[in-house]
Amino acid sequence: MSRNRLLNLTASLAFVLFGIFMIMGSQRFEDTGRATPMFIGCGIISLAVVLLLIELVRAEMIPAPKKIEGSLPRRGIFVGLMALWVMSLPYLGFVLASSVAFILISAAVPKNTTARRKLSGVSALAGIATTIGFWLVLTNFLNVPLPEPVFF
Repeated sequence: MSRNRLLNLTASLAFVLFGIFMIMGSQRFEDTGRATPMFIGCGIISLAVVLLLIELVRAEMIPAPKKIEGSLPRRGIFVGLMALWVMSLPYLGFVLASSVAFILISAAVPKNTTARRKLSGVSALAGIATTIGFWLVLTNFLNVPLPEPVFF
């Protein structure tokens, strides 16, 4: 069995487990809050099962990757910053944690070119504006409780 095939099978099973975890975790939510994570969990499971079946039945349908493009360290930094964002939400609140996350991700993730660095500020500002927009819509119109800052 090739390494790529083993990775696809392992990833498929991991995503099935992640989808199950999402569905099980959503059972603690109220009825209205349960719908989105259950929908996403079912979608993840469905797509993972499709990948698993294709890998088992018709592996030739999945093209072999040619070469990894991009920077793996930048991807790792992105994942790490996203994890920090999620962990900081209960303490900094949605708006502040998300704004800081957008600034850090915009500064850390792009390639080190002059044009990209100039656009990272625009990306950060767009992210902050989007965060505030989501916060306004979710809290004022949809009455979704979002994390609030707790400094003491």
